[in-house]
Amino acid sequence: KRDCGVPKVILHGESIGGLSAAKAAKALSDSSSSAEAGVDLLIVDRSFASLGAVAQYLVGGWAVPGLRLFTGWDTDAVQAYLVFPGPKLLCSDPDDEIIAEPGSLKTGVALFLELGDARALRPHPPREYALNELLGLRPPGDKAPPLPASPPPPTARSGVVVPGRPLGRAQGFRPGGRGRVSEAQVVHFCQCLRWIARQARQAGKAGGQGGGQG
Repeated sequence: KRDCGVPKVILHGESIGGLSAAKAAKALSDSSSSAEAGVDLLIVDRSFASLGAVAQYLVGGWAVPGLRLFTGWDTDAVQAYLVFPGPKLLCSDPDDEIIAEPGSLKTGVALFLELGDARALRPHPPREYALNELLGLRPPGDKAPPLPASPPPPTARSGVVVPGRPLGRAQGFRPGGRGRVSEAQVVHFCQCLRWIARQARQAGKAGGQGGGQG
């Protein structure tokens, strides 16, 4: 700011530039001796959780270990975005033709905050769920995990704490008065949604055929 003679610095990065912007903002905030010398606003626009997270939906799951093995690059945009202490804005396009929604930075941030998952790997249903889906059966009801127990009353208004940098919210509190959901609960919920979608498609096809005959 002093060298350029500007009062404010805003970093905006799109796609792979979002990774650069997030890491640059983090580095500048870490090296600055005062808040006035750092970045005033970070904007990450239609970016990804990591290169591996988005590549696995483009070329296959081998891309995650492949990129890590052959490049050694640190492309984790989630942690760089979260630990930046200043104001920030995350933009996402659910219809992005390159960055699949599950590999986007938005999804990576949500996975880390809700499930503690920093890998953003492509999920695969457990064997029992995959078998029932193959046979056209509903998800196994005996596999449904119990809901989390209600936590103690929060000491602050709401929220979470990211390791290393508090986000100004109380650890472990979630809207609705319950604790963090488990990955097993998310899997069961998603498989139930997939089953409902299959039933709806079948009902739509049956209705269309019946209408044609009438």
